[in-house]
Amino acid sequence: MLALCLGAASPAADWPTHRGDGRLTGRSTLRLTESPALLWSAPVGEGLQGTPVAAANRVIVGAGDAVLRCLALETGGPLWQAATQGAVEGPALISGEAVYAGTVDGALQAFNLATGAALWTFRSEGKVAGGPNLIALPDGKRRLVFGSYDMKLYCLDADSGALVWSFETSNYVNATPAVDGTRVVFGGCDGLLHVVSAADGKELRSTEAGAYVAAPVSVESGLAYLGHYGGEVLCVDLENGAIRWRATPGAPPEAFMGPLALATEVVLAGSRDGQLYSLDRVTGARRWSFRASGPLDDGAVVCGEVAVVGGEDGRLYGVAVADGRKLWSYDVGAALTTGIAVAGERILVGAANGRLYAFGSRTARPPASAATGTGGAPRR
Repeated sequence: MLALCLGAASPAADWPTHRGDGRLTGRSTLRLTESPALLWSAPVGEGLQGTPVAAANRVIVGAGDAVLRCLALETGGPLWQAATQGAVEGPALISGEAVYAGTVDGALQAFNLATGAALWTFRSEGKVAGGPNLIALPDGKRRLVFGSYDMKLYCLDADSGALVWSFETSNYVNATPAVDGTRVVFGGCDGLLHVVSAADGKELRSTEAGAYVAAPVSVESGLAYLGHYGGEVLCVDLENGAIRWRATPGAPPEAFMGPLALATEVVLAGSRDGQLYSLDRVTGARRWSFRASGPLDDGAVVCGEVAVVGGEDGRLYGVAVADGRKLWSYDVGAALTTGIAVAGERILVGAANGRLYAFGSRTARPPASAATGTGGAPRR
């Protein structure tokens, strides 16, 4: 029922970072042909906000109870848990044999992926609301970049946690930064799109967005796509900082608080007004909109010809990328409070009831009894 698109750049088995890849495109190689079934659900703590990540058959998710949890991707069974230095509101990052997560008390912490053992802690002077991203250097060294409410973007050595550089803005840096080769791209509450050098943190250019940018920026083919609090979606040329187009798809405009998803021809933007908007990637023209029953603050994920999106109405939706038709929905029974991850032919999403849900093929292996839970019923 669920088939992989062969020949893609990254394996469908992994979703190691927020939005699936370093450029935060929100695109998966998974192809959906029918409505997925609930495979398992597992308790993962109250105050669940951070999007899960997955690699090496493990799922990592943090929550408001200051615990980072590792689950088996196939069954949802618990593998380990580790105490963090504060609640985890953002997504973690899996790289190599380690997992990295930020906390609301300003810490970025590293843990062993296999065991959960603590490796190191770096402390900023403000809340870390987003997740870290990875800079892979030609010599094999790895660096981490993340933003903080102390108005800085930080770059650390991934092995030791030592500070490599920092870049100061004039307001909070809320979301996971995108890494586009030698550039780090992010927005902030200063209302600017920043492009800085991955090597030394020097600013290459900045563009006035028009309102504060709370969500990650999606990057592809030298272009950055972002939504902001003022209800606009922008496309910006990273080479010169020029705005290619600026669209206001909602009337009246409502805030875009979540990340965008990049399909082949369109960019998908979920709004606080409960609508998922499809905008032409070249012109910004609105192609269609799909209305849910509540705000869509955590972004869609593109799985082939289907966009998967969840909202505060407690439903996970499958929407046709071509025309915005609702293909299926699943009523979880509680508001969906995290973004979506897609790994191992499973769709992962968390809810306000403190549970993580995995959806996939009905022919998948039955879940372990320790990880099962009820969630609702599929609706056409």
